[in-house]
This record gives sequence, C-alpha cells and structure tokens, in this order.
Amino acid sequence: MAIYNQNSCFYGLLYKALRQENIDLLFYSRFFIYDIKQELEQNKCSSSKRVYRGQRISLEKINMLKNLRGQFISFKLFLSPSLDLH
Repeated sequence: MAIYNQNSCFYGLLYKALRQENIDLLFYSRFFIYDIKQELEQNKCSSSKRVYRGQRISLEKINMLKNLRGQFISFKLFLSPSLDLH
C-alpha cells in the first residue's frame, strides 16, 4: 500500500491506466495490483470508518450522486481516501 499511497510515479501510472482503461499498462502493473489487493484483504477492518476524498466535481454530478443515495455506485478507478477531513 505504501508504494501506491505515497506520491510515487506508480500511483500516477496506475491512476492513468485505470482512467484511460489502458489494458496494456494494467497488464504490466498486475503484480503491483495483486499486492495491493492482498494487503487490502489482510488489513480489512471489521467495522466501518468514515474517510474523505477531496475532488472538484460539477453541480450536475453532485445532484446525480444525491439522486443515487442508497444505490450501488461503481468507480473505474481507485479512490485514495484519507482519514483527515482537510
């Protein structure tokens, strides 16, 4: 997780590959992705935690998300949340 969490070049490459759906780059990153998956499974919490993610989005998208409250929402990229609100 540390290699993904820190502001490393891997974070940028993985984010770009996911955002652009670059299958070749995702394939070459598969070992890192597998390691992240393994670490997430080993360190999963049994209880919920509130986390934050700062991002600018349009008012239209905010309204769309409000209308989806209680629905399933899927992202095509990893979110990197923080425990810190600011």
